[in-house]
Amino acid sequence: MEARGLETEFGTLELVETYLYYDWPRIFAAISNSGQLFIVTWIGEQGSGGHYWLLLPLSLSRLEQVRRGDWELQQAYRSSETGVVYKLHTGVRSIPMRVLEAAGLTADILPAAGERLDEPEPMPKLPFSVRELRFEEAAE
Repeated sequence: MEARGLETEFGTLELVETYLYYDWPRIFAAISNSGQLFIVTWIGEQGSGGHYWLLLPLSLSRLEQVRRGDWELQQAYRSSETGVVYKLHTGVRSIPMRVLEAAGLTADILPAAGERLDEPEPMPKLPFSVRELRFEEAAE
C-alpha cells in the first residue's frame, strides 16, 4: 500500500486508522472520496509482488462496533451490511476487483476466528463528518 492511499475502482481509499501494522498497514479503516467507509484486510501476496486485500464496506455505526470489539472480524465480514465484500489486487498486473457474497466467504481469506479489534480511544477525525451527511428534500 502506498502512503497516499489504496487505489481501487472506488477511487483512492484514504487511511483513517490502522489496527495491525507489519511493514505496512495490514488491517485498517479507510474512506473513499464519496464517504464510504471500509475495513481493509491484507490477505496475501502474489509472486509478482502484487497484494490481495479484502474490503468490507460498512456504516459508521458498524465501524464503531467493530473497532470496540463488539464483532469478531470474521463475523463482521460474513455479516456485511451490503451482503458483499470486495477482493482487490494491487500490483503491476491489472486484475479487476471481484465482488464476493459475504455469506459464502471461506476461512482461508478471512481474519482468524476469534480475532477482534480493541480500540479504546475515540475514532480519529474523518475528512468530513459522516454523521452530518444528509440528503435534503428538494424545495418545490
